[in-house]
Amino acid sequence: TDFDTLVARVYVPERELDRIAVGQAADIIGKAAQDRRGIGEVKRIAPVVDATTGTVKVTIGLPAELAGGAKGFLPGMYAEVTMTTEVHENVPLVPKPALVHEEEQTFVFVAEGDRAKKLLIETSLANDDFIEVSKGLEAGARVLVAGQAGLKDGALIMEVDAKGKPIGAVGPVGESGEESSDKSDGKAAAGVAKAG
Repeated sequence: TDFDTLVARVYVPERELDRIAVGQAADIIGKAAQDRRGIGEVKRIAPVVDATTGTVKVTIGLPAELAGGAKGFLPGMYAEVTMTTEVHENVPLVPKPALVHEEEQTFVFVAEGDRAKKLLIETSLANDDFIEVSKGLEAGARVLVAGQAGLKDGALIMEVDAKGKPIGAVGPVGESGEESSDKSDGKAAAGVAKAG
């Protein structure tokens, strides 16, 4: 086998096609052996869209140092390929579970002292885990990432760790300042992460 011409073939959704160009870098990570990784380059973009899948075949060339050997790729191996299509600097990213959707709007809750504050936000780019907030949230804000479902603006909150144990001083946790006939137990615990 000629390892100098090893390629990865990936299928890209048609809607992403205008963001990919020949010569663009592509990160390649082995599916089974994640220590097999490196940077390839887009060599060819097929001139036709597969009508069944709505995807376009993109051929990524692997440099010779990524081919064969103990740490290289072999023909037939599976890999995950990521291509960076845009870079936005100095914008907040939040975990997707932090988002609260109401009607046609998107919100996050932030911790301000021991209170939750509900913020209307606009989002843009996203990956599997995070989403960029283009408007409505300052970088460094303490965003609630757990326990925000059903939370009201102004509700008392208590920051907890991943196991649900309180962080810092423990004070009373209770209802928001709003009148409500739904009293439940009145407690809200919040997992908090910094927007960054």
